[in-house]
Amino acid sequence: DGPGFLAVALVCPIGTAGSDCSRDNALDMAVQPVAMVTECQAVGQVLATRLSLAPGEFHKVACERRKG
Repeated sequence: DGPGFLAVALVCPIGTAGSDCSRDNALDMAVQPVAMVTECQAVGQVLATRLSLAPGEFHKVACERRKG
């Protein structure tokens, strides 16, 4: 059994509220498995540094429970 959570970094489009930005409407994303939910924020921030932003876009970091 692998890590139980996913750290997710999203690039959110201009005009999208942070709470509305999701995998479905993100312009780009990076995902990495993590063992504990407490690791999500730090790992997500590192992932976000790998995603480029255009003017007005922003990063959102989230934590998801792994399915399965």
